[in-house]
Amino acid sequence: MTPTPYRKVNIVDENGDFVDLGSGDDKSATAENQSIQINKLTDILNALTDSTTETPVYSLQSGVYVVTAGAKRVYVANFGESDGIVLGAVLPPKTSIPFEASPGNILSAIATDGTGTSLAIVEIR
Repeated sequence: MTPTPYRKVNIVDENGDFVDLGSGDDKSATAENQSIQINKLTDILNALTDSTTETPVYSLQSGVYVVTAGAKRVYVANFGESDGIVLGAVLPPKTSIPFEASPGNILSAIATDGTGTSLAIVEIR
């Protein structure tokens, strides 16, 4: 499975204003700030998915993590200040990468490493 080409994703609200998912300062790793980030991601992904047929799963990872095979879509965003690793490739800070299975298929496992940073991972199953 080839991932969608790398691109930076900016998220905007219904007014077209940029949604800040993390301040980038040294407070970004606090439990409270991570909870705020997860809540924002939850709102965004709930608006993008059909909750009757798709189940989003959210997590923040700061170490080695493998998304198990079987997801329809996976989004990995680096909220930290250091590079993360996704499938052996560097994911720079403040960027994200989406993976999407073709219709009727599922994704294989996706290895990530957020050691030294904070990766937000959204799995749509």
